[in-house]
Formats: sequence, structure tokens, C-alpha cells
Amino acid sequence: PMQTGVLPPGAAVSSPGAPANNVSLPAGPGKEAVEARCSICHDLGRVVGSRRTREEWERITRNMIERGPQAPPEQVQTILSYLTAQFGKPAE
Repeated sequence: PMQTGVLPPGAAVSSPGAPANNVSLPAGPGKEAVEARCSICHDLGRVVGSRRTREEWERITRNMIERGPQAPPEQVQTILSYLTAQFGKPAE
């Protein structure tokens, strides 16, 4: 069975600068940072469709920042806090 929020192998990933397909993120501190950072490489639907623990979001966020433009530590924490608050799930 496929995990929720995980794209299947071969699924299309947005190209850099691609539109976010009119996906709206919930309001909250960090929304703008997530829109600015994550939409550089991903359709925001990929973010909205995911539910992850704080540890999972932290691992993914740090991995993405290592691959793309660097972000100051305070912005990383803002992004992480937003993702966890809006798209988090309890640790198992």
C-alpha cells in the first residue's frame, strides 16, 4: 500500500518556477516563507497533500535546503514550525 502524501515512482515533480496550480496554503506564521522556498522546485499541492511528524518535516526541510538555495537558520525554523502546525501528524 502507498503511503499518504508520498508521490509514486515516476510521478511528475514541478519544474523550477512552475505555477503552484492554484493551491492555497492555510494562513499562519511562515506561510510566505513556505510559498517562496518550496514553490521554487515543487508544486505546493505536494506540501498540502502531506502529513508528517515534526522530525520528518525537519529531515525533509533540511535536505531540500541543502539541495537548493541556502536559508538562514531562523527561516528554516519558521518553515519547519509552519509545516508542523499546518501539516503535522503525531509522532508514532
